[in-house]
Amino acid sequence: MICKLKGIYKRFDNLDVLNKLDLDINKEEIICIVGPSGCGKSTILNIISGLIEPDKGDIISNLDSVGYVFQEDRLLPFKTVYENIAIVDKEKNHEKIMELINDVGLNGFEHSYPNKLSGGMRQRCSIARAFYFNCEILLMDEPFKSLDYNLKVNMIEYLIKLWDKSKSSIVFVTHNIDEAVLLGSRVVVLSNRPTSILKTFNIDIHQSKRSLTNEYITNLRNEIIDILSISNNEGE
Repeated sequence: MICKLKGIYKRFDNLDVLNKLDLDINKEEIICIVGPSGCGKSTILNIISGLIEPDKGDIISNLDSVGYVFQEDRLLPFKTVYENIAIVDKEKNHEKIMELINDVGLNGFEHSYPNKLSGGMRQRCSIARAFYFNCEILLMDEPFKSLDYNLKVNMIEYLIKLWDKSKSSIVFVTHNIDEAVLLGSRVVVLSNRPTSILKTFNIDIHQSKRSLTNEYITNLRNEIIDILSISNNEGE
């Protein structure tokens, strides 16, 4: 275990968001967090990163470095793909940067500026930058939200390839159940506010061998949808 949230409460103004939430993050795993809109998924990431403090509860962490990938690519417009990746490390490792550029399918675009790239290409650059930072834990807040279906499928493949090499721990927030069951070593399903964990699913099939035509994955997907549907109805 590299990070543990224990009994976390968080309130914004008069709104109770997180209610006694417990979450363990282990080495070399991808945790996918799904739940209703506004239930505090991004708040959990911000608490892990230290951007905000919980009102109650404990954070037990041995982390020295945390990376963050947002919905927006947040590339610097005046820097090339290569320079946007290199910027997170003063000692530029050319071989590693070019390996990452190749891994995310941007070879040939290393000297291109963001305004010459598609949305999917910019997000690939953003993710390559996060892996170049070589953090112990990578927080991802709906990074594929603005992409169409085919691009999401491609991005999932790129992410699995990068994770297989780095084995960083990833906490991945998404509204998309397909993304969760294709990526997660564990899938954590959250309730409506005040938010707690409804159920956690452990998936033993390696990500590279999963598909939405696999019966186990399909049944898991449907079970998560059912849980969220019941939770949403109870919250109305």
